[in-house]
This record gives sequence, structure tokens and C-alpha cells, in this order.
Amino acid sequence: MNKSIIFIGIFLISYVGTSQLIDKVSYSIQSNWKLENSNISDSAVTIGYEIVDTTLVQEPLHMNAVIRVNYVPKEITIKDIRIEHFAHGIGAKFVNTDIEDDYWQTSLFVGSQRRTQILMLHRMAVYKGVAFELLFIFPNYPSENESNESLKALMIESENANPVEHKAIGVNGDQIQPFIDIFLNVCKSMKILNIQKDCNNLKIADLPNAADVYRDKTLKDY
Repeated sequence: MNKSIIFIGIFLISYVGTSQLIDKVSYSIQSNWKLENSNISDSAVTIGYEIVDTTLVQEPLHMNAVIRVNYVPKEITIKDIRIEHFAHGIGAKFVNTDIEDDYWQTSLFVGSQRRTQILMLHRMAVYKGVAFELLFIFPNYPSENESNESLKALMIESENANPVEHKAIGVNGDQIQPFIDIFLNVCKSMKILNIQKDCNNLKIADLPNAADVYRDKTLKDY
């Protein structure tokens, strides 16, 4: 399998401009995040990045990230967002989500491209009429030496529900952890109008602790 090329079906329109929305959020990224496209207007900002990493696998690996900021009605809160509908817009299947407080939410989606399962981690905040999103996209490659012992469950653990009730994605735990760390580091830096919260609900668990585990070799509808 060629691990050097992953194409994600997100198309952004290049546009040069400025927006007051930029001043309402902040985030930090690594030096290997290459600006790919941007769409900046008075009402929304969308920035696409390509991430090339040569340390995680034997061949260069391409990942993608999208940052989006837009205005929403001031009465809208994170609890009003139907994140399940978001999956249709990115061509993915909704797996699970957790609303952490009055502002922040983390969600997990799964899709496929060129017979490779794609994982999508989504972080979102809504505060005082502004929505701030991070979508992080990367391949879920099975390990060549994968065994039942190495297969783990990537899941979002809610404080308000029993983890065994949650759907999860089957992953190789050691192989997937670096991707999770990249996502969590960006999440830790995200601020919306100076509101910030660490993402602590994304877990890699043993399979017996999670139900409905998806894996690329068992998914027939992707």
C-alpha cells in the first residue's frame, strides 16, 4: 500500500482578505503544517492545511486539517449543534461525540478513500455568537503485524454515559497514538474569545471496554 498520498474530499476556495473573526480565536500548529487554501470573508474564515510527517511511518504520510471560524446567532450554544448532520457534509459516518461543557464538543467520524479507512477528529466551540472548529483527518492504516492483542478502540469517553455504550474505531494503539497527540496539542492551544479547555475525552481503550468497533476490513459500506 502506498502510504505517501492521501486525498481528502474537502475543497476550499482561495481568497485573499482579512476578517475581524481572526481576532476572536487563536491556535498553535507545528512547523510542518503547510497552508493549502484559505477562504476569508466578513462572515466566515476557512483555512486548510496539509501536514507531511516523515517520522510516523516508513514513507512520508500526508494528513489534513481544516480550521473554520464563523458567526452564529448569539442565542445558539454548543448544545444546539446537531453534529450528526456534519458527517454528511464531509462524506463520513458519525461515530460518537461528547459535549464537555457549555462551550466545547469533541466528535469522531470515519470514512474511506481508495480502500483506506480515514479517521476524522472534530473539535468545536460556540461562544457569544462565534463558532470555532478544527477538523483533523488521517488514515487508519492496519499494521502489517497486527494481532488481536494490538487492536485497540479509539473512542470518545463521555462523563455522562457508560463507556461500554459508546461506539469506537478499531485501531492499532501504538501506531495511532502519535496522530492523537498531534490533534490534542492543537486542541490544547485553541481559544475562542479567551475561552480555553483541554480535550480529555479522547481515549484509546482495550476492546472489551467498547462496543460496536468499526474496522476497515469489516466495513462493507465504505
